[in-house]
Amino acid sequence: MEESQTLRKRKEREGKTAVAEYAIAMAFREKQRVIYTSPVKALSNQKYREFNQEFEDVGLMTGDVTISPNASCLVMTTEILRGMLYRGSEVLKEVAWVIFDEIHYMKDRERGVVWEESIIFMPPAVKMVFLSATMSNATEFAEWICNVHKQPCHVVYTDFRPTPLQHYIFPVGGNGLYLVVDENEQFKEDNFMKLQDNFSKQKVGDGHRSANGKASGRIAKGGSAGSGGSDIFKIVKMIMEKKFQPVIIFSFSRRECEHHAMSMSKLDFNSQEEERMLLNRFSNCFPGGPCQALFATETFAMGINMPAKTVVFTAVKKWGWAGRRGKDEQGICIIMIDEQMEMNTLKDMVLGKPAPLVSTFRLSYYSILNLLSRAEGQFTAEHVIRIPSTNFSMKRPYLI
Repeated sequence: MEESQTLRKRKEREGKTAVAEYAIAMAFREKQRVIYTSPVKALSNQKYREFNQEFEDVGLMTGDVTISPNASCLVMTTEILRGMLYRGSEVLKEVAWVIFDEIHYMKDRERGVVWEESIIFMPPAVKMVFLSATMSNATEFAEWICNVHKQPCHVVYTDFRPTPLQHYIFPVGGNGLYLVVDENEQFKEDNFMKLQDNFSKQKVGDGHRSANGKASGRIAKGGSAGSGGSDIFKIVKMIMEKKFQPVIIFSFSRRECEHHAMSMSKLDFNSQEEERMLLNRFSNCFPGGPCQALFATETFAMGINMPAKTVVFTAVKKWGWAGRRGKDEQGICIIMIDEQMEMNTLKDMVLGKPAPLVSTFRLSYYSILNLLSRAEGQFTAEHVIRIPSTNFSMKRPYLI
């Protein structure tokens, strides 16, 4: 019997999203207010739409848009939350829970301080939920939270993927895929050696390789727009033939994404019914729709919920998720590389642990002035400076 749409959606939400929804439901049950924060406006907008379907009385605050600011559940960017903490907003006196989604964004060099300040300045009566799919030192982070707020912090952690992942390499200028890690996380050394042999043969025929775009710069890697012989065209066409869609292709820049998308103009991935659905949804959003191939920059991987069976990286310094929970037996990751790579380097990339969460805290003049101007609250500028950073792998630069 085919499972219902509701059951499928529930399976997709299992994991950290379920924890967020549980906290929201608890707050609603106790007639308390709850705040949900995310790193980017697009994710906040999406979460607002999702929560609005699950709960009543949901609002949105992103700086650009404000909807129902007096709602029991407020979805906002973390910058908005920090501003409320600086001002000593009355809203926070009514809030029982604050949910920080994508908490690993704290390690961002430019904006990570926003997360750390928000945690430090949080009133002691507020309980916090921290969500992340990529944090290798969660226990250390929890110990730091305990140290700062003198309260217990429980860690719920899994070190396996609910949907197994297969890693493939596509050599630029080549014609096929090389499976380097199977769904059991076994590295295929024989396929890696075949990959190296492929690069050796390409070196002999540099003229042919240049025709595929290697020597012409980053965008030329994909071939000219509309070209049926480009690497990106070959990969996407092959993905559709093997029924590996939907697929997200991560590229360097908006310009490169547009170029690659234009090169797909000769391919049609949807039926007439799916095409009508897309046209109806285009003005709203893609998630959950029949979009088969999406070109995006790494910003899209920040947490936007558009599950895909396959992801393609046009370079080795991109990141995203493959494999849809409850839909795919395994996810597929395809990495394009344009030069030979050491075996250990590739192993570390596809089998290594996520980078640990580290501090980007800096106490600015703006932070100090806001702390000094607060008439009440548990923290002063002197107290914040003295907050210990032990048990969190932190070297916190307090100097301005």
